Amino acid sequence: MRLKPPHLVIAAFLFLLSCNNSTTAPKEEKTDFDKQRDLDSVSKVEAKQFSINSGAINGWADTNKYTYQLQNLLLGKLVSFNGHIEDILQNKNGSFTLKVGRDYHYKIDCAADIIIDSAMLNEFMHKFFSTKRHPECCFIFKVTNIQSMFPKLSAEGESNGDNNDDVSAYVTYDYTVKFIKLTGTLSSYYLYKMLRNEKTDF
Repeated sequence: MRLKPPHLVIAAFLFLLSCNNSTTAPKEEKTDFDKQRDLDSVSKVEAKQFSINSGAINGWADTNKYTYQLQNLLLGKLVSFNGHIEDILQNKNGSFTLKVGRDYHYKIDCAADIIIDSAMLNEFMHKFFSTKRHPECCFIFKVTNIQSMFPKLSAEGESNGDNNDDVSAYVTYDYTVKFIKLTGTLSSYYLYKMLRNEKTDF
């Protein structure tokens, strides 16, 4: 049996090695958007568990309850509310009110006015507004008032052809739209995780 020269064996090995490396695609690095989406997924799970551990009522906004039913269910109770701080108002007694809204749709369109003290305001200003993107938060607060805010006013216009002088406008009342505003005092909160990157703005 004739053996191949050593240099031929080495050349064949290097050829096979180069072929294997050429067929392996480099792993793409995740963008900041993808990384933040992964963090949001983790935060949603942790926020739900946080709500359960806090003994707060969760999932009420995904029901088709009337306002009186929400009053019976939520008044005087701890409620879980996910959203963003849209504004902060100062009250006459020295406390502050967080105006909290939501980015995504539930069966019940809603917002919250959550009362905090000055010490909590300083904490929120540091944690919530230190980045360009205001993080989402799971607020746990005790409900003191529930307000139904419909009918919704909407303005519409009609035009007859190209004659701009013949344009009519009217206001309609939409009784099919219900908007609920909860008011209460903050008990605790869970802040969604954010990328430690000041340039992140999406």
